[in-house]
Amino acid sequence: MVRFVVPFFFLSAAVASDIGGKRVSNELIVLGWFTSLLIRLAECDSFHLGRYLLDTTVPIVVLFLLFSLHALGAGDIKIFSMVGSFTGISFCFYVIWFSFLLAAVYAVLRLAFEGRLLSRITGNARYLFNALKGREKNLYEWKVDGRGTWVRFSVPILISYLCCVALHFAAFI
Repeated sequence: MVRFVVPFFFLSAAVASDIGGKRVSNELIVLGWFTSLLIRLAECDSFHLGRYLLDTTVPIVVLFLLFSLHALGAGDIKIFSMVGSFTGISFCFYVIWFSFLLAAVYAVLRLAFEGRLLSRITGNARYLFNALKGREKNLYEWKVDGRGTWVRFSVPILISYLCCVALHFAAFI
C-alpha cells in the first residue's frame, strides 16, 4: 500500500515543480528513487537490486526515442522512472499508456477548440516525414502555426497514476 501512496506525493511535487519552475527538479527525482529503494528494502525479505534497477531504467530506455524526437521532456521520463522504481515496470507501463492517451485527448480537444488542429497535424506529419528521411537536421519547431501548444505532461502523468491506482485496487490491473 505504501508503494502506491508515497509516489502520489512525489508526483504532486513534480507537477508543482513543473508548472511553477517549468522543469522537474532533479533533486526531487533522486529523493523519489532513494525513497522507493528504502521502501522496497523495508517491504521485502529478499530484495533484488537487479529488479529495482530494471524497474527504474526501463522507462528511460523505452522512452528515449520520444525524447530524441523532442516529443517528451527529460523530466517526464524521469518521472516515469520514479513511478517504475516504486511500483514496478508492469504498473509503470499502464501509467505510461494512460498518460499518453489522456495527453493526446487533451491536446486534440484543445487544438480543435482553438481551430488549430489541421495546421498542427500537417506540420507534425511534415516534420516526422523529414526526420525519418534524414532531411530534418533542426530541432523540432513546436510553433508550427506561430503559437505553441505546450502540455505540461506531469499533469497527465499524475492523473493517470491515480486512475491506475484505482484500477489496481479494484483488481482490474
